[in-house]
Amino acid sequence: MADSRLPSHFPTEGMVKKSFGLTTPSSGTATPFLRISPHELEIGTYHSGPILNITFDGISTSLSECLPRNTKSGYAALCTLHELCPLDEREIILEQIHDIRNDIELHSFCHKVIQNVSVLIDRDKCSIFLVKGEKDSKISMLLLTCGPILNRTSDDIPTSVSLSFCNSNCGCSSRFTRNTLQESQAIDEQELIFELVQDIRDDLDVRSLCHKVLQKVSILIDADRCSLFLVKGEKSNPSRCLVSQLLDVSRCSTVEQMQQKEEICILWGNGIVGHVAEYRKSLNIPDCYKDDRFNSQVGSRTGYKTHNMLCMPILDADGEVKAIAQIMNKRRGKEPFTDADEKVCSRYLKFCGISLRNAELHLLSELENKRNQVFMDLARVVFEEKLTLGQIVHRIMIHIQLLLQNERCQILILDENTKTFSRVFDLDINDMKVENLESRCALEVRFPINVGITGYVATTGETLNIPDVLQDDRFDPSVDEDSNFRHHSILCMPITNASKNIIGVSQIINKLNGTPFTKDDENIFEICTIFCGLGIQHNQMYERSMKAIAKTKVVLEVLSYHATAPLEEVHELLREYIPPTEIYKLHDLKFDYFSLNDKEMLKACVRMFMDLDLNQRFTIEYDVSKMGHVLGKLETLSLLIACLCHDLDHRGTNNSFQKKSNSPLAQLYSTSTMEHHHFDQCVMLLSSEGNQILSHLSSEEYMNVVHVLEDAILATDLDAYYKRQCTFTQNARKRNYNWNREDNRQLLRAMLMTACDISAITKPWEIQKKVAELIANEFFEQGDVEKQLKFQPIDMMNRDKKEKLPLMQVKFIDSMCLPLYEAFAMISDKLTPMLDGVKENRAQWLKLAKEKESYSSEN
Repeated sequence: MADSRLPSHFPTEGMVKKSFGLTTPSSGTATPFLRISPHELEIGTYHSGPILNITFDGISTSLSECLPRNTKSGYAALCTLHELCPLDEREIILEQIHDIRNDIELHSFCHKVIQNVSVLIDRDKCSIFLVKGEKDSKISMLLLTCGPILNRTSDDIPTSVSLSFCNSNCGCSSRFTRNTLQESQAIDEQELIFELVQDIRDDLDVRSLCHKVLQKVSILIDADRCSLFLVKGEKSNPSRCLVSQLLDVSRCSTVEQMQQKEEICILWGNGIVGHVAEYRKSLNIPDCYKDDRFNSQVGSRTGYKTHNMLCMPILDADGEVKAIAQIMNKRRGKEPFTDADEKVCSRYLKFCGISLRNAELHLLSELENKRNQVFMDLARVVFEEKLTLGQIVHRIMIHIQLLLQNERCQILILDENTKTFSRVFDLDINDMKVENLESRCALEVRFPINVGITGYVATTGETLNIPDVLQDDRFDPSVDEDSNFRHHSILCMPITNASKNIIGVSQIINKLNGTPFTKDDENIFEICTIFCGLGIQHNQMYERSMKAIAKTKVVLEVLSYHATAPLEEVHELLREYIPPTEIYKLHDLKFDYFSLNDKEMLKACVRMFMDLDLNQRFTIEYDVSKMGHVLGKLETLSLLIACLCHDLDHRGTNNSFQKKSNSPLAQLYSTSTMEHHHFDQCVMLLSSEGNQILSHLSSEEYMNVVHVLEDAILATDLDAYYKRQCTFTQNARKRNYNWNREDNRQLLRAMLMTACDISAITKPWEIQKKVAELIANEFFEQGDVEKQLKFQPIDMMNRDKKEKLPLMQVKFIDSMCLPLYEAFAMISDKLTPMLDGVKENRAQWLKLAKEKESYSSEN
């Protein structure tokens, strides 16, 4: 119900007569006008004041600003009483339809509407108020007027008229639907116009509304069939065409029948329809079979013979073709269509133009709403914590698939250091059906990456929209040869961070409907790419911060232990006598480190460094293996430090356990977790005050030592060893090594580190067995912890499988130790005793394994 205060301000009929003495209509200059303050208009909060308030002659009142005349928007081409009065009601309505099609600005259009109303009902002044507020607000019916809208009765007595507007849920509708052909034929043209106007207001379905328009056109000009073709494709697209939206509409046809008909596609410029679309001019053809542009094959497909045809373009406000209407055959004989028929069609096809425009706006509105929802979800994904880079990128690619409807989407992450693509994410349209998609390996690539196009975009930063990749020299056709996938069109765009630096490339391949990517696709894809760049950058910052936190935790753990020896212990060691190498038997491959206590072990280490400082070759390598000529002094020093530091701050667990338990170390180092930690601890000790034993080296020498040191410690990761084992064995068998090549020297250093790391397998049986038992106990302790964490340990770490230790040792020797020491024996026969020690220990372990197997069989 309207605000109770507003009607109280309306003047009554008697007040109007008494105050203004109105008995005859005026020009509008003396029209009574009731002034309402803004405060009073805001009481009900249901409107924002009149958007228009004009007099009969188009003069604006004080409630609205004066509108300019003859603006580009099309405002009031007829804006005076003398210009409007000669028109009849039908002409005014058709002119109004023309304005709707041309997208007149809202104020101008409403101005013209109420001007026309004032002419038709001979009124002085009209006002329009816009509703403000939600649908469910307490204002359900609004009485609108501003001053009296004078209505002449038969007695010429002015009366006050109130306009009533009901919202949609009140249930009142004056719509009258004509369901039969006889009803439609019985009405005149003006009634048809009103019905079409109501259809435009109520029906957003293009097919349904255009079907009604074409049916009414066929009634008015007595045509037999009508068809409507919609434009498909961008203006610059060479494959632009016209697709049948409605085919062979008759007076008795239904929309459902139209949906069942086969779609016809006509190339731009082909046939009569294509010609009209290309030149945007109507054609009235009296005999189609005498016209070279007529395609008789269409008639043979549809079973309908066309004698004469009227073909007209439907244009938008910018003069661009939106559709083509085709009217065929007069129902009475073979008479051609007349000029009058053309005028009727021209007038009524504007309704189709309005329908197309309304449907387009409605579709754009829904699409924009969907896009906004997707972009909001993307923003949430981008800034959500605890998501990995793979999860973020996969979710963004899923949104890209939903928005752009393409067959495949790829995102390639650029490595800033190497300027290569370090990670590749690939999403196929069929992957959308896969459950738990985000758990799939992020690096999985099922067909070769088009390096030419992606590389060009990554280098230049340009966007590439390629409608046909086979016509582009940057595309490599071989990528399609080894797969079932075929590239047709590609949209490729760089991914940048906040600093506008390129951090990756995103590309989408092949639209599902087979058309090239449009400018709208580029705009949407650009927004998604921006979100992708933000997501990657945010994830990288988040991972860096998490690594920093994990590193801090590790540092605190290390600092809680004695990272540096007390000065008292250092001074005590300095006062001690350091025996020569021969006393500790450091030159012997059967050296027993269990024979030395902690203090003697320190002295032995000092002795080795002392020998190096005296510019002597490292005794073991020179006297035993004759490798002093291969490895220089700095490399020898690096390897010695690596051997001493390769297990610094060992936690008694392996890399697999660190990952399973998600320890801070695993967050800090993704591969070779413990080995990276050992190297970092080594560098920290060498950099600590009092431990800077490399300070006398030059900057270049220091960098070389650290580089060799890092490679050597990381080489103790057994996974890294297995990757190099085959290459090293092949080189050893060739016996023609080139030690001047850095890759061969690096491989040799790595294998030497592994040979030293597992050298206990070459020692006498008593030492080997003792070391094996110590390591086995360490493994069993890790297995116990894994069981507490609900993990199933492998047999080597399962205390319940300790009786299998001898057999597991045999397998370890066969798979790892024998190939390594056999290769070294081929390189230097001086190392053959190490191979012999391995074989002897294997025999001992095999003997124990058989004894345990025999014992198990007996019991």
